[in-house]
Amino acid sequence: MRRRSGADSLVAEMCRNSSEFDDSLMRTDEALFVWRCRVCGESAQSKRTCPSCSMIHCNSCSEICAVCYQRVCMLCSLLSGDDYRCLDCYNNKIDYTKKQK
Repeated sequence: MRRRSGADSLVAEMCRNSSEFDDSLMRTDEALFVWRCRVCGESAQSKRTCPSCSMIHCNSCSEICAVCYQRVCMLCSLLSGDDYRCLDCYNNKIDYTKKQK
């Protein structure tokens, strides 16, 4: 029989008390950081994630990629240049003119 470690008993206790979990146990600045836009720092009500970098961003900090037409954060768009491409399309070197034909 396997002996239970301290971590196992902690997980069991958390599962047993999960219905009584209180969000106030989390630090306030941590909770705010999780739900803030990583680009501008404003609160992100939509909680969108960028398909290229997986960062949470708000609606005003996103653009549509000119190649794959996915909505990506402005950081990925700016890092790829003035082509309005996401980092995935930029790294894969997808030619915009071929995609339009």
